[in-house]
Amino acid sequence: MATIIDPSNVQDWDEALNTDPMYSATHIFSTNDITATFDGQTQGDDGATFIDFTGANGTKVTQEGVTLYPIDSEFGFYVEDFIGAEDKVIDGDYAEGWAGDLLIDGAQAGLVISDAATDTFKTPATLGTWLTGLGSNTVKASTEHYSVMQNILSDQAFPEDPDAIYQLDDDLILLSLDPALNGQHVSDLINGTATFEGAPVVVTDKNNDGVIDLKDLLNPNESTIAYDIAYSTDYSVTMKDDGKLLYRWGNAIKRPNDVRIEAELPLPTEWNQVDATSGLKSLYQVTAAELTVHHTITNNPNDQIRPEDFENESAIGTLPTYEVIENYNGETGRTVWASTDDYYAGDGTLYPAGTILRDTFLADAVTGTLIESNGATTSDLDLGFTNAWYTTMDREPFEPVLNEDGTEYVTGPRWRLQSDKYGQDLPAVTIPTDPSDPMPVTSAEVKYEVGAETQTVINLLDWATDISPLEISAGWQNNAGDVSVNGLNMTDNFDVAFYIKGDVKPATLYSTEVLLDYQELPMYADGTTIMGTAEADFLVGIGNNIFTGGAGSDLFVLSYGTSASDIVTASVITDFEVGADKLGLIGFDALAGFNVDSQASLALIGQAVSGDDLLISVDGELVATLVGTAADLGIGATLDAGEGLSVEDSFLITNPGPGVDANTPTSGDDILIGTAGDDYIDGLAGYDYISGMDGDDTLLGSEDNDSIRGGKDDDIVDGGLGDDSLSGNAGDDTLIGDEGSDVLNGGGDDDELYGGAGEDWLAGSAGFDTLKSGTGNDSLFGGDDADLVSGQAGDDELYGEDGNDTLYGGGDADTLVGGAGDDWLKGGTEADTFVFGVGDGGDTIVDLTVGEDTLMLDAQLAASIMDGGVIDTGLLVTTFGTVSGADMVLDFGGGDSITLLGSGLDAVSTAITIDYGLPIG
Repeated sequence: MATIIDPSNVQDWDEALNTDPMYSATHIFSTNDITATFDGQTQGDDGATFIDFTGANGTKVTQEGVTLYPIDSEFGFYVEDFIGAEDKVIDGDYAEGWAGDLLIDGAQAGLVISDAATDTFKTPATLGTWLTGLGSNTVKASTEHYSVMQNILSDQAFPEDPDAIYQLDDDLILLSLDPALNGQHVSDLINGTATFEGAPVVVTDKNNDGVIDLKDLLNPNESTIAYDIAYSTDYSVTMKDDGKLLYRWGNAIKRPNDVRIEAELPLPTEWNQVDATSGLKSLYQVTAAELTVHHTITNNPNDQIRPEDFENESAIGTLPTYEVIENYNGETGRTVWASTDDYYAGDGTLYPAGTILRDTFLADAVTGTLIESNGATTSDLDLGFTNAWYTTMDREPFEPVLNEDGTEYVTGPRWRLQSDKYGQDLPAVTIPTDPSDPMPVTSAEVKYEVGAETQTVINLLDWATDISPLEISAGWQNNAGDVSVNGLNMTDNFDVAFYIKGDVKPATLYSTEVLLDYQELPMYADGTTIMGTAEADFLVGIGNNIFTGGAGSDLFVLSYGTSASDIVTASVITDFEVGADKLGLIGFDALAGFNVDSQASLALIGQAVSGDDLLISVDGELVATLVGTAADLGIGATLDAGEGLSVEDSFLITNPGPGVDANTPTSGDDILIGTAGDDYIDGLAGYDYISGMDGDDTLLGSEDNDSIRGGKDDDIVDGGLGDDSLSGNAGDDTLIGDEGSDVLNGGGDDDELYGGAGEDWLAGSAGFDTLKSGTGNDSLFGGDDADLVSGQAGDDELYGEDGNDTLYGGGDADTLVGGAGDDWLKGGTEADTFVFGVGDGGDTIVDLTVGEDTLMLDAQLAASIMDGGVIDTGLLVTTFGTVSGADMVLDFGGGDSITLLGSGLDAVSTAITIDYGLPIG
């Protein structure tokens, strides 16, 4: 727990609710934590010069005597009127803020930050309305809430209010880099009537939220004024980085800089352990999680805290007080939330007791309006909130709402550093001690003093839905080894970013601490039935499971074995509840390269209808059948655009990575997990499970019966002694069974499989594969594409399967089945059997030896040449045979034929049999 440094300068010091956590970790801030680039480079990197400690670009000294040095960063903007703002680059100007280390008694105690001034740029009048009386010759204004904007620009109570003197123009037009979208009316694009070059313009559910709306037409844009804007004659709309719409009016936009800081805090060591039974990384349910930040009160309400780079607007602190009035003014069905006391708005307007804060009449009035059909509404319109709800000062965004005994969060505070101002729709309004005091308040009535020492505590389990991504351990280790789109380095520890925007007085960050309670989740084996309880359950299935969650908001972790095997197995959920339950796709980056920040990755999630059921797939692989869910959603026989589950609301997607380096092998039974690099792992003796993960790995089973999986890239997998199970998965792999009866599966790409001694089973799967059996009686399956399948010694069974394959029987009596495609078959020595059937294509048999080898036809072909229940060789020849030089061609029609090299009409075997062995007559 943090210790107060200056008791005489402390204000609003909050303590965590969890006074006895199972685990905690602390980080003390320093200048090494400052992030300078979007690819995650920090001042702490070797040789970094993002802070000029030489003094060549100037210094600042705080009142406390801390020297601040200038920062060169990409998190600033080049601003030019009527053009917009462009991201800065590392240019050596050191103009993006100031930072210095705080030392107390010679020890690192924190980080002092002073940001650069915020620039403003003007926009063309077509992208906003020039309004006199709201500020000299420029107007700076924006909000996430239409009801706030309409209160400023119009007297309408709701969109298209027939009683308004002035109705806002909601007929939005799109500015886009896509020529098919540019200049189109949003309403035409949404309702499907827009055309481009004579063809209809199709709008897809780009953000996978289950609806087609304005957000599917825009890309995040908080800088440019040239594209990704929808505008009317009264206002414009852009989309923020977090996916929310931002309404703008006026003709000037403020673009603040950030000083970005990152901290990496260790997580419990057991979160990186591998389950001894399944070979999978253990999962834990997080039952309590708080983050404390010891800092000084800042002057900017948007100084963000971003755990694992999440921005969470559902954590909103203490909301206005109100009473619920049913059948308001005698109107049946009309429900109103009304204020209980007199409070002031940020602009000094008095909201007397009884002011309407929310009204179901307003929500109903929005239905059917142009802005509603365009999908350009926000939650305030959809739920009937008024301007007063957002602008009354009867709220406290930095204070939590607790249960009656003060032991649990009802709603946590905003994920922001404690500021002296409200933020949101009261951005520059200082929080008063008493919000019922008339405006403006005096300095004595200000609740928070900028620069005072404080401690902010946020609840990390606050989320818009019942289940948060930080309620499971994998969500804390998301995308380990990558860099987020905002420049945060993601590790398998807890990663948190801080954005400092204040430009009036320096802010000090001393330390941050994470406090956790958690419990291990059981993993249910492949094929088992999993039953939940009447409470909220986290249920983890390895694959091919049947889930019944029961009551409560349940998380169903599907095919968790995919994280190690790269193989998806489909499960069934009997009682998925839309809006409460979630589907967990954890570790699916092994299959599909999921990146939770990428819409392209999320688009790999497929949904389809089968009767009343909804089918969920990932990258084309079925992962779950949700029984009755299609009927629950009212979906017809086909899934139309915008129908189905919202990816944001109904899925929990994380890529925690392996989390551990390859374990130290022993002579016993080991579980050995590789890394993202190139690994060499020798399991030694014992029954070992080895997974190479990414990289070009060399994996050796050595003695005993081992299970070895190659992972993504090009691997060499050698089972050694014992009866082994080897899987190459993705990449061009080499699999060697060696001794024992082994099972080899090449997986995707072009693989080489060698059975070795023993009776082996080899499957090439996809790709152009080479299979060689070795000694023993082996079974070889080429799989897709053109494969080389060689039987070597022993009585082998060779199956080419799809593609134009080449099959060699080798020594001893072999069975060769070409399968679909034009195959080339050579039996080799001893008595071999060549199998052919309908749909097998044009095969060539090189060495059919009369009186020794057998040509086995399937029943359908054999039936056409039977006489009295036996095969008539003459009928076979006269019906289907022709001579081509020294060769016999049996053409069965439909693209199916057999060419017997060196076999004329007189040399056709008298030993041809059919699949049930009738003798030839």
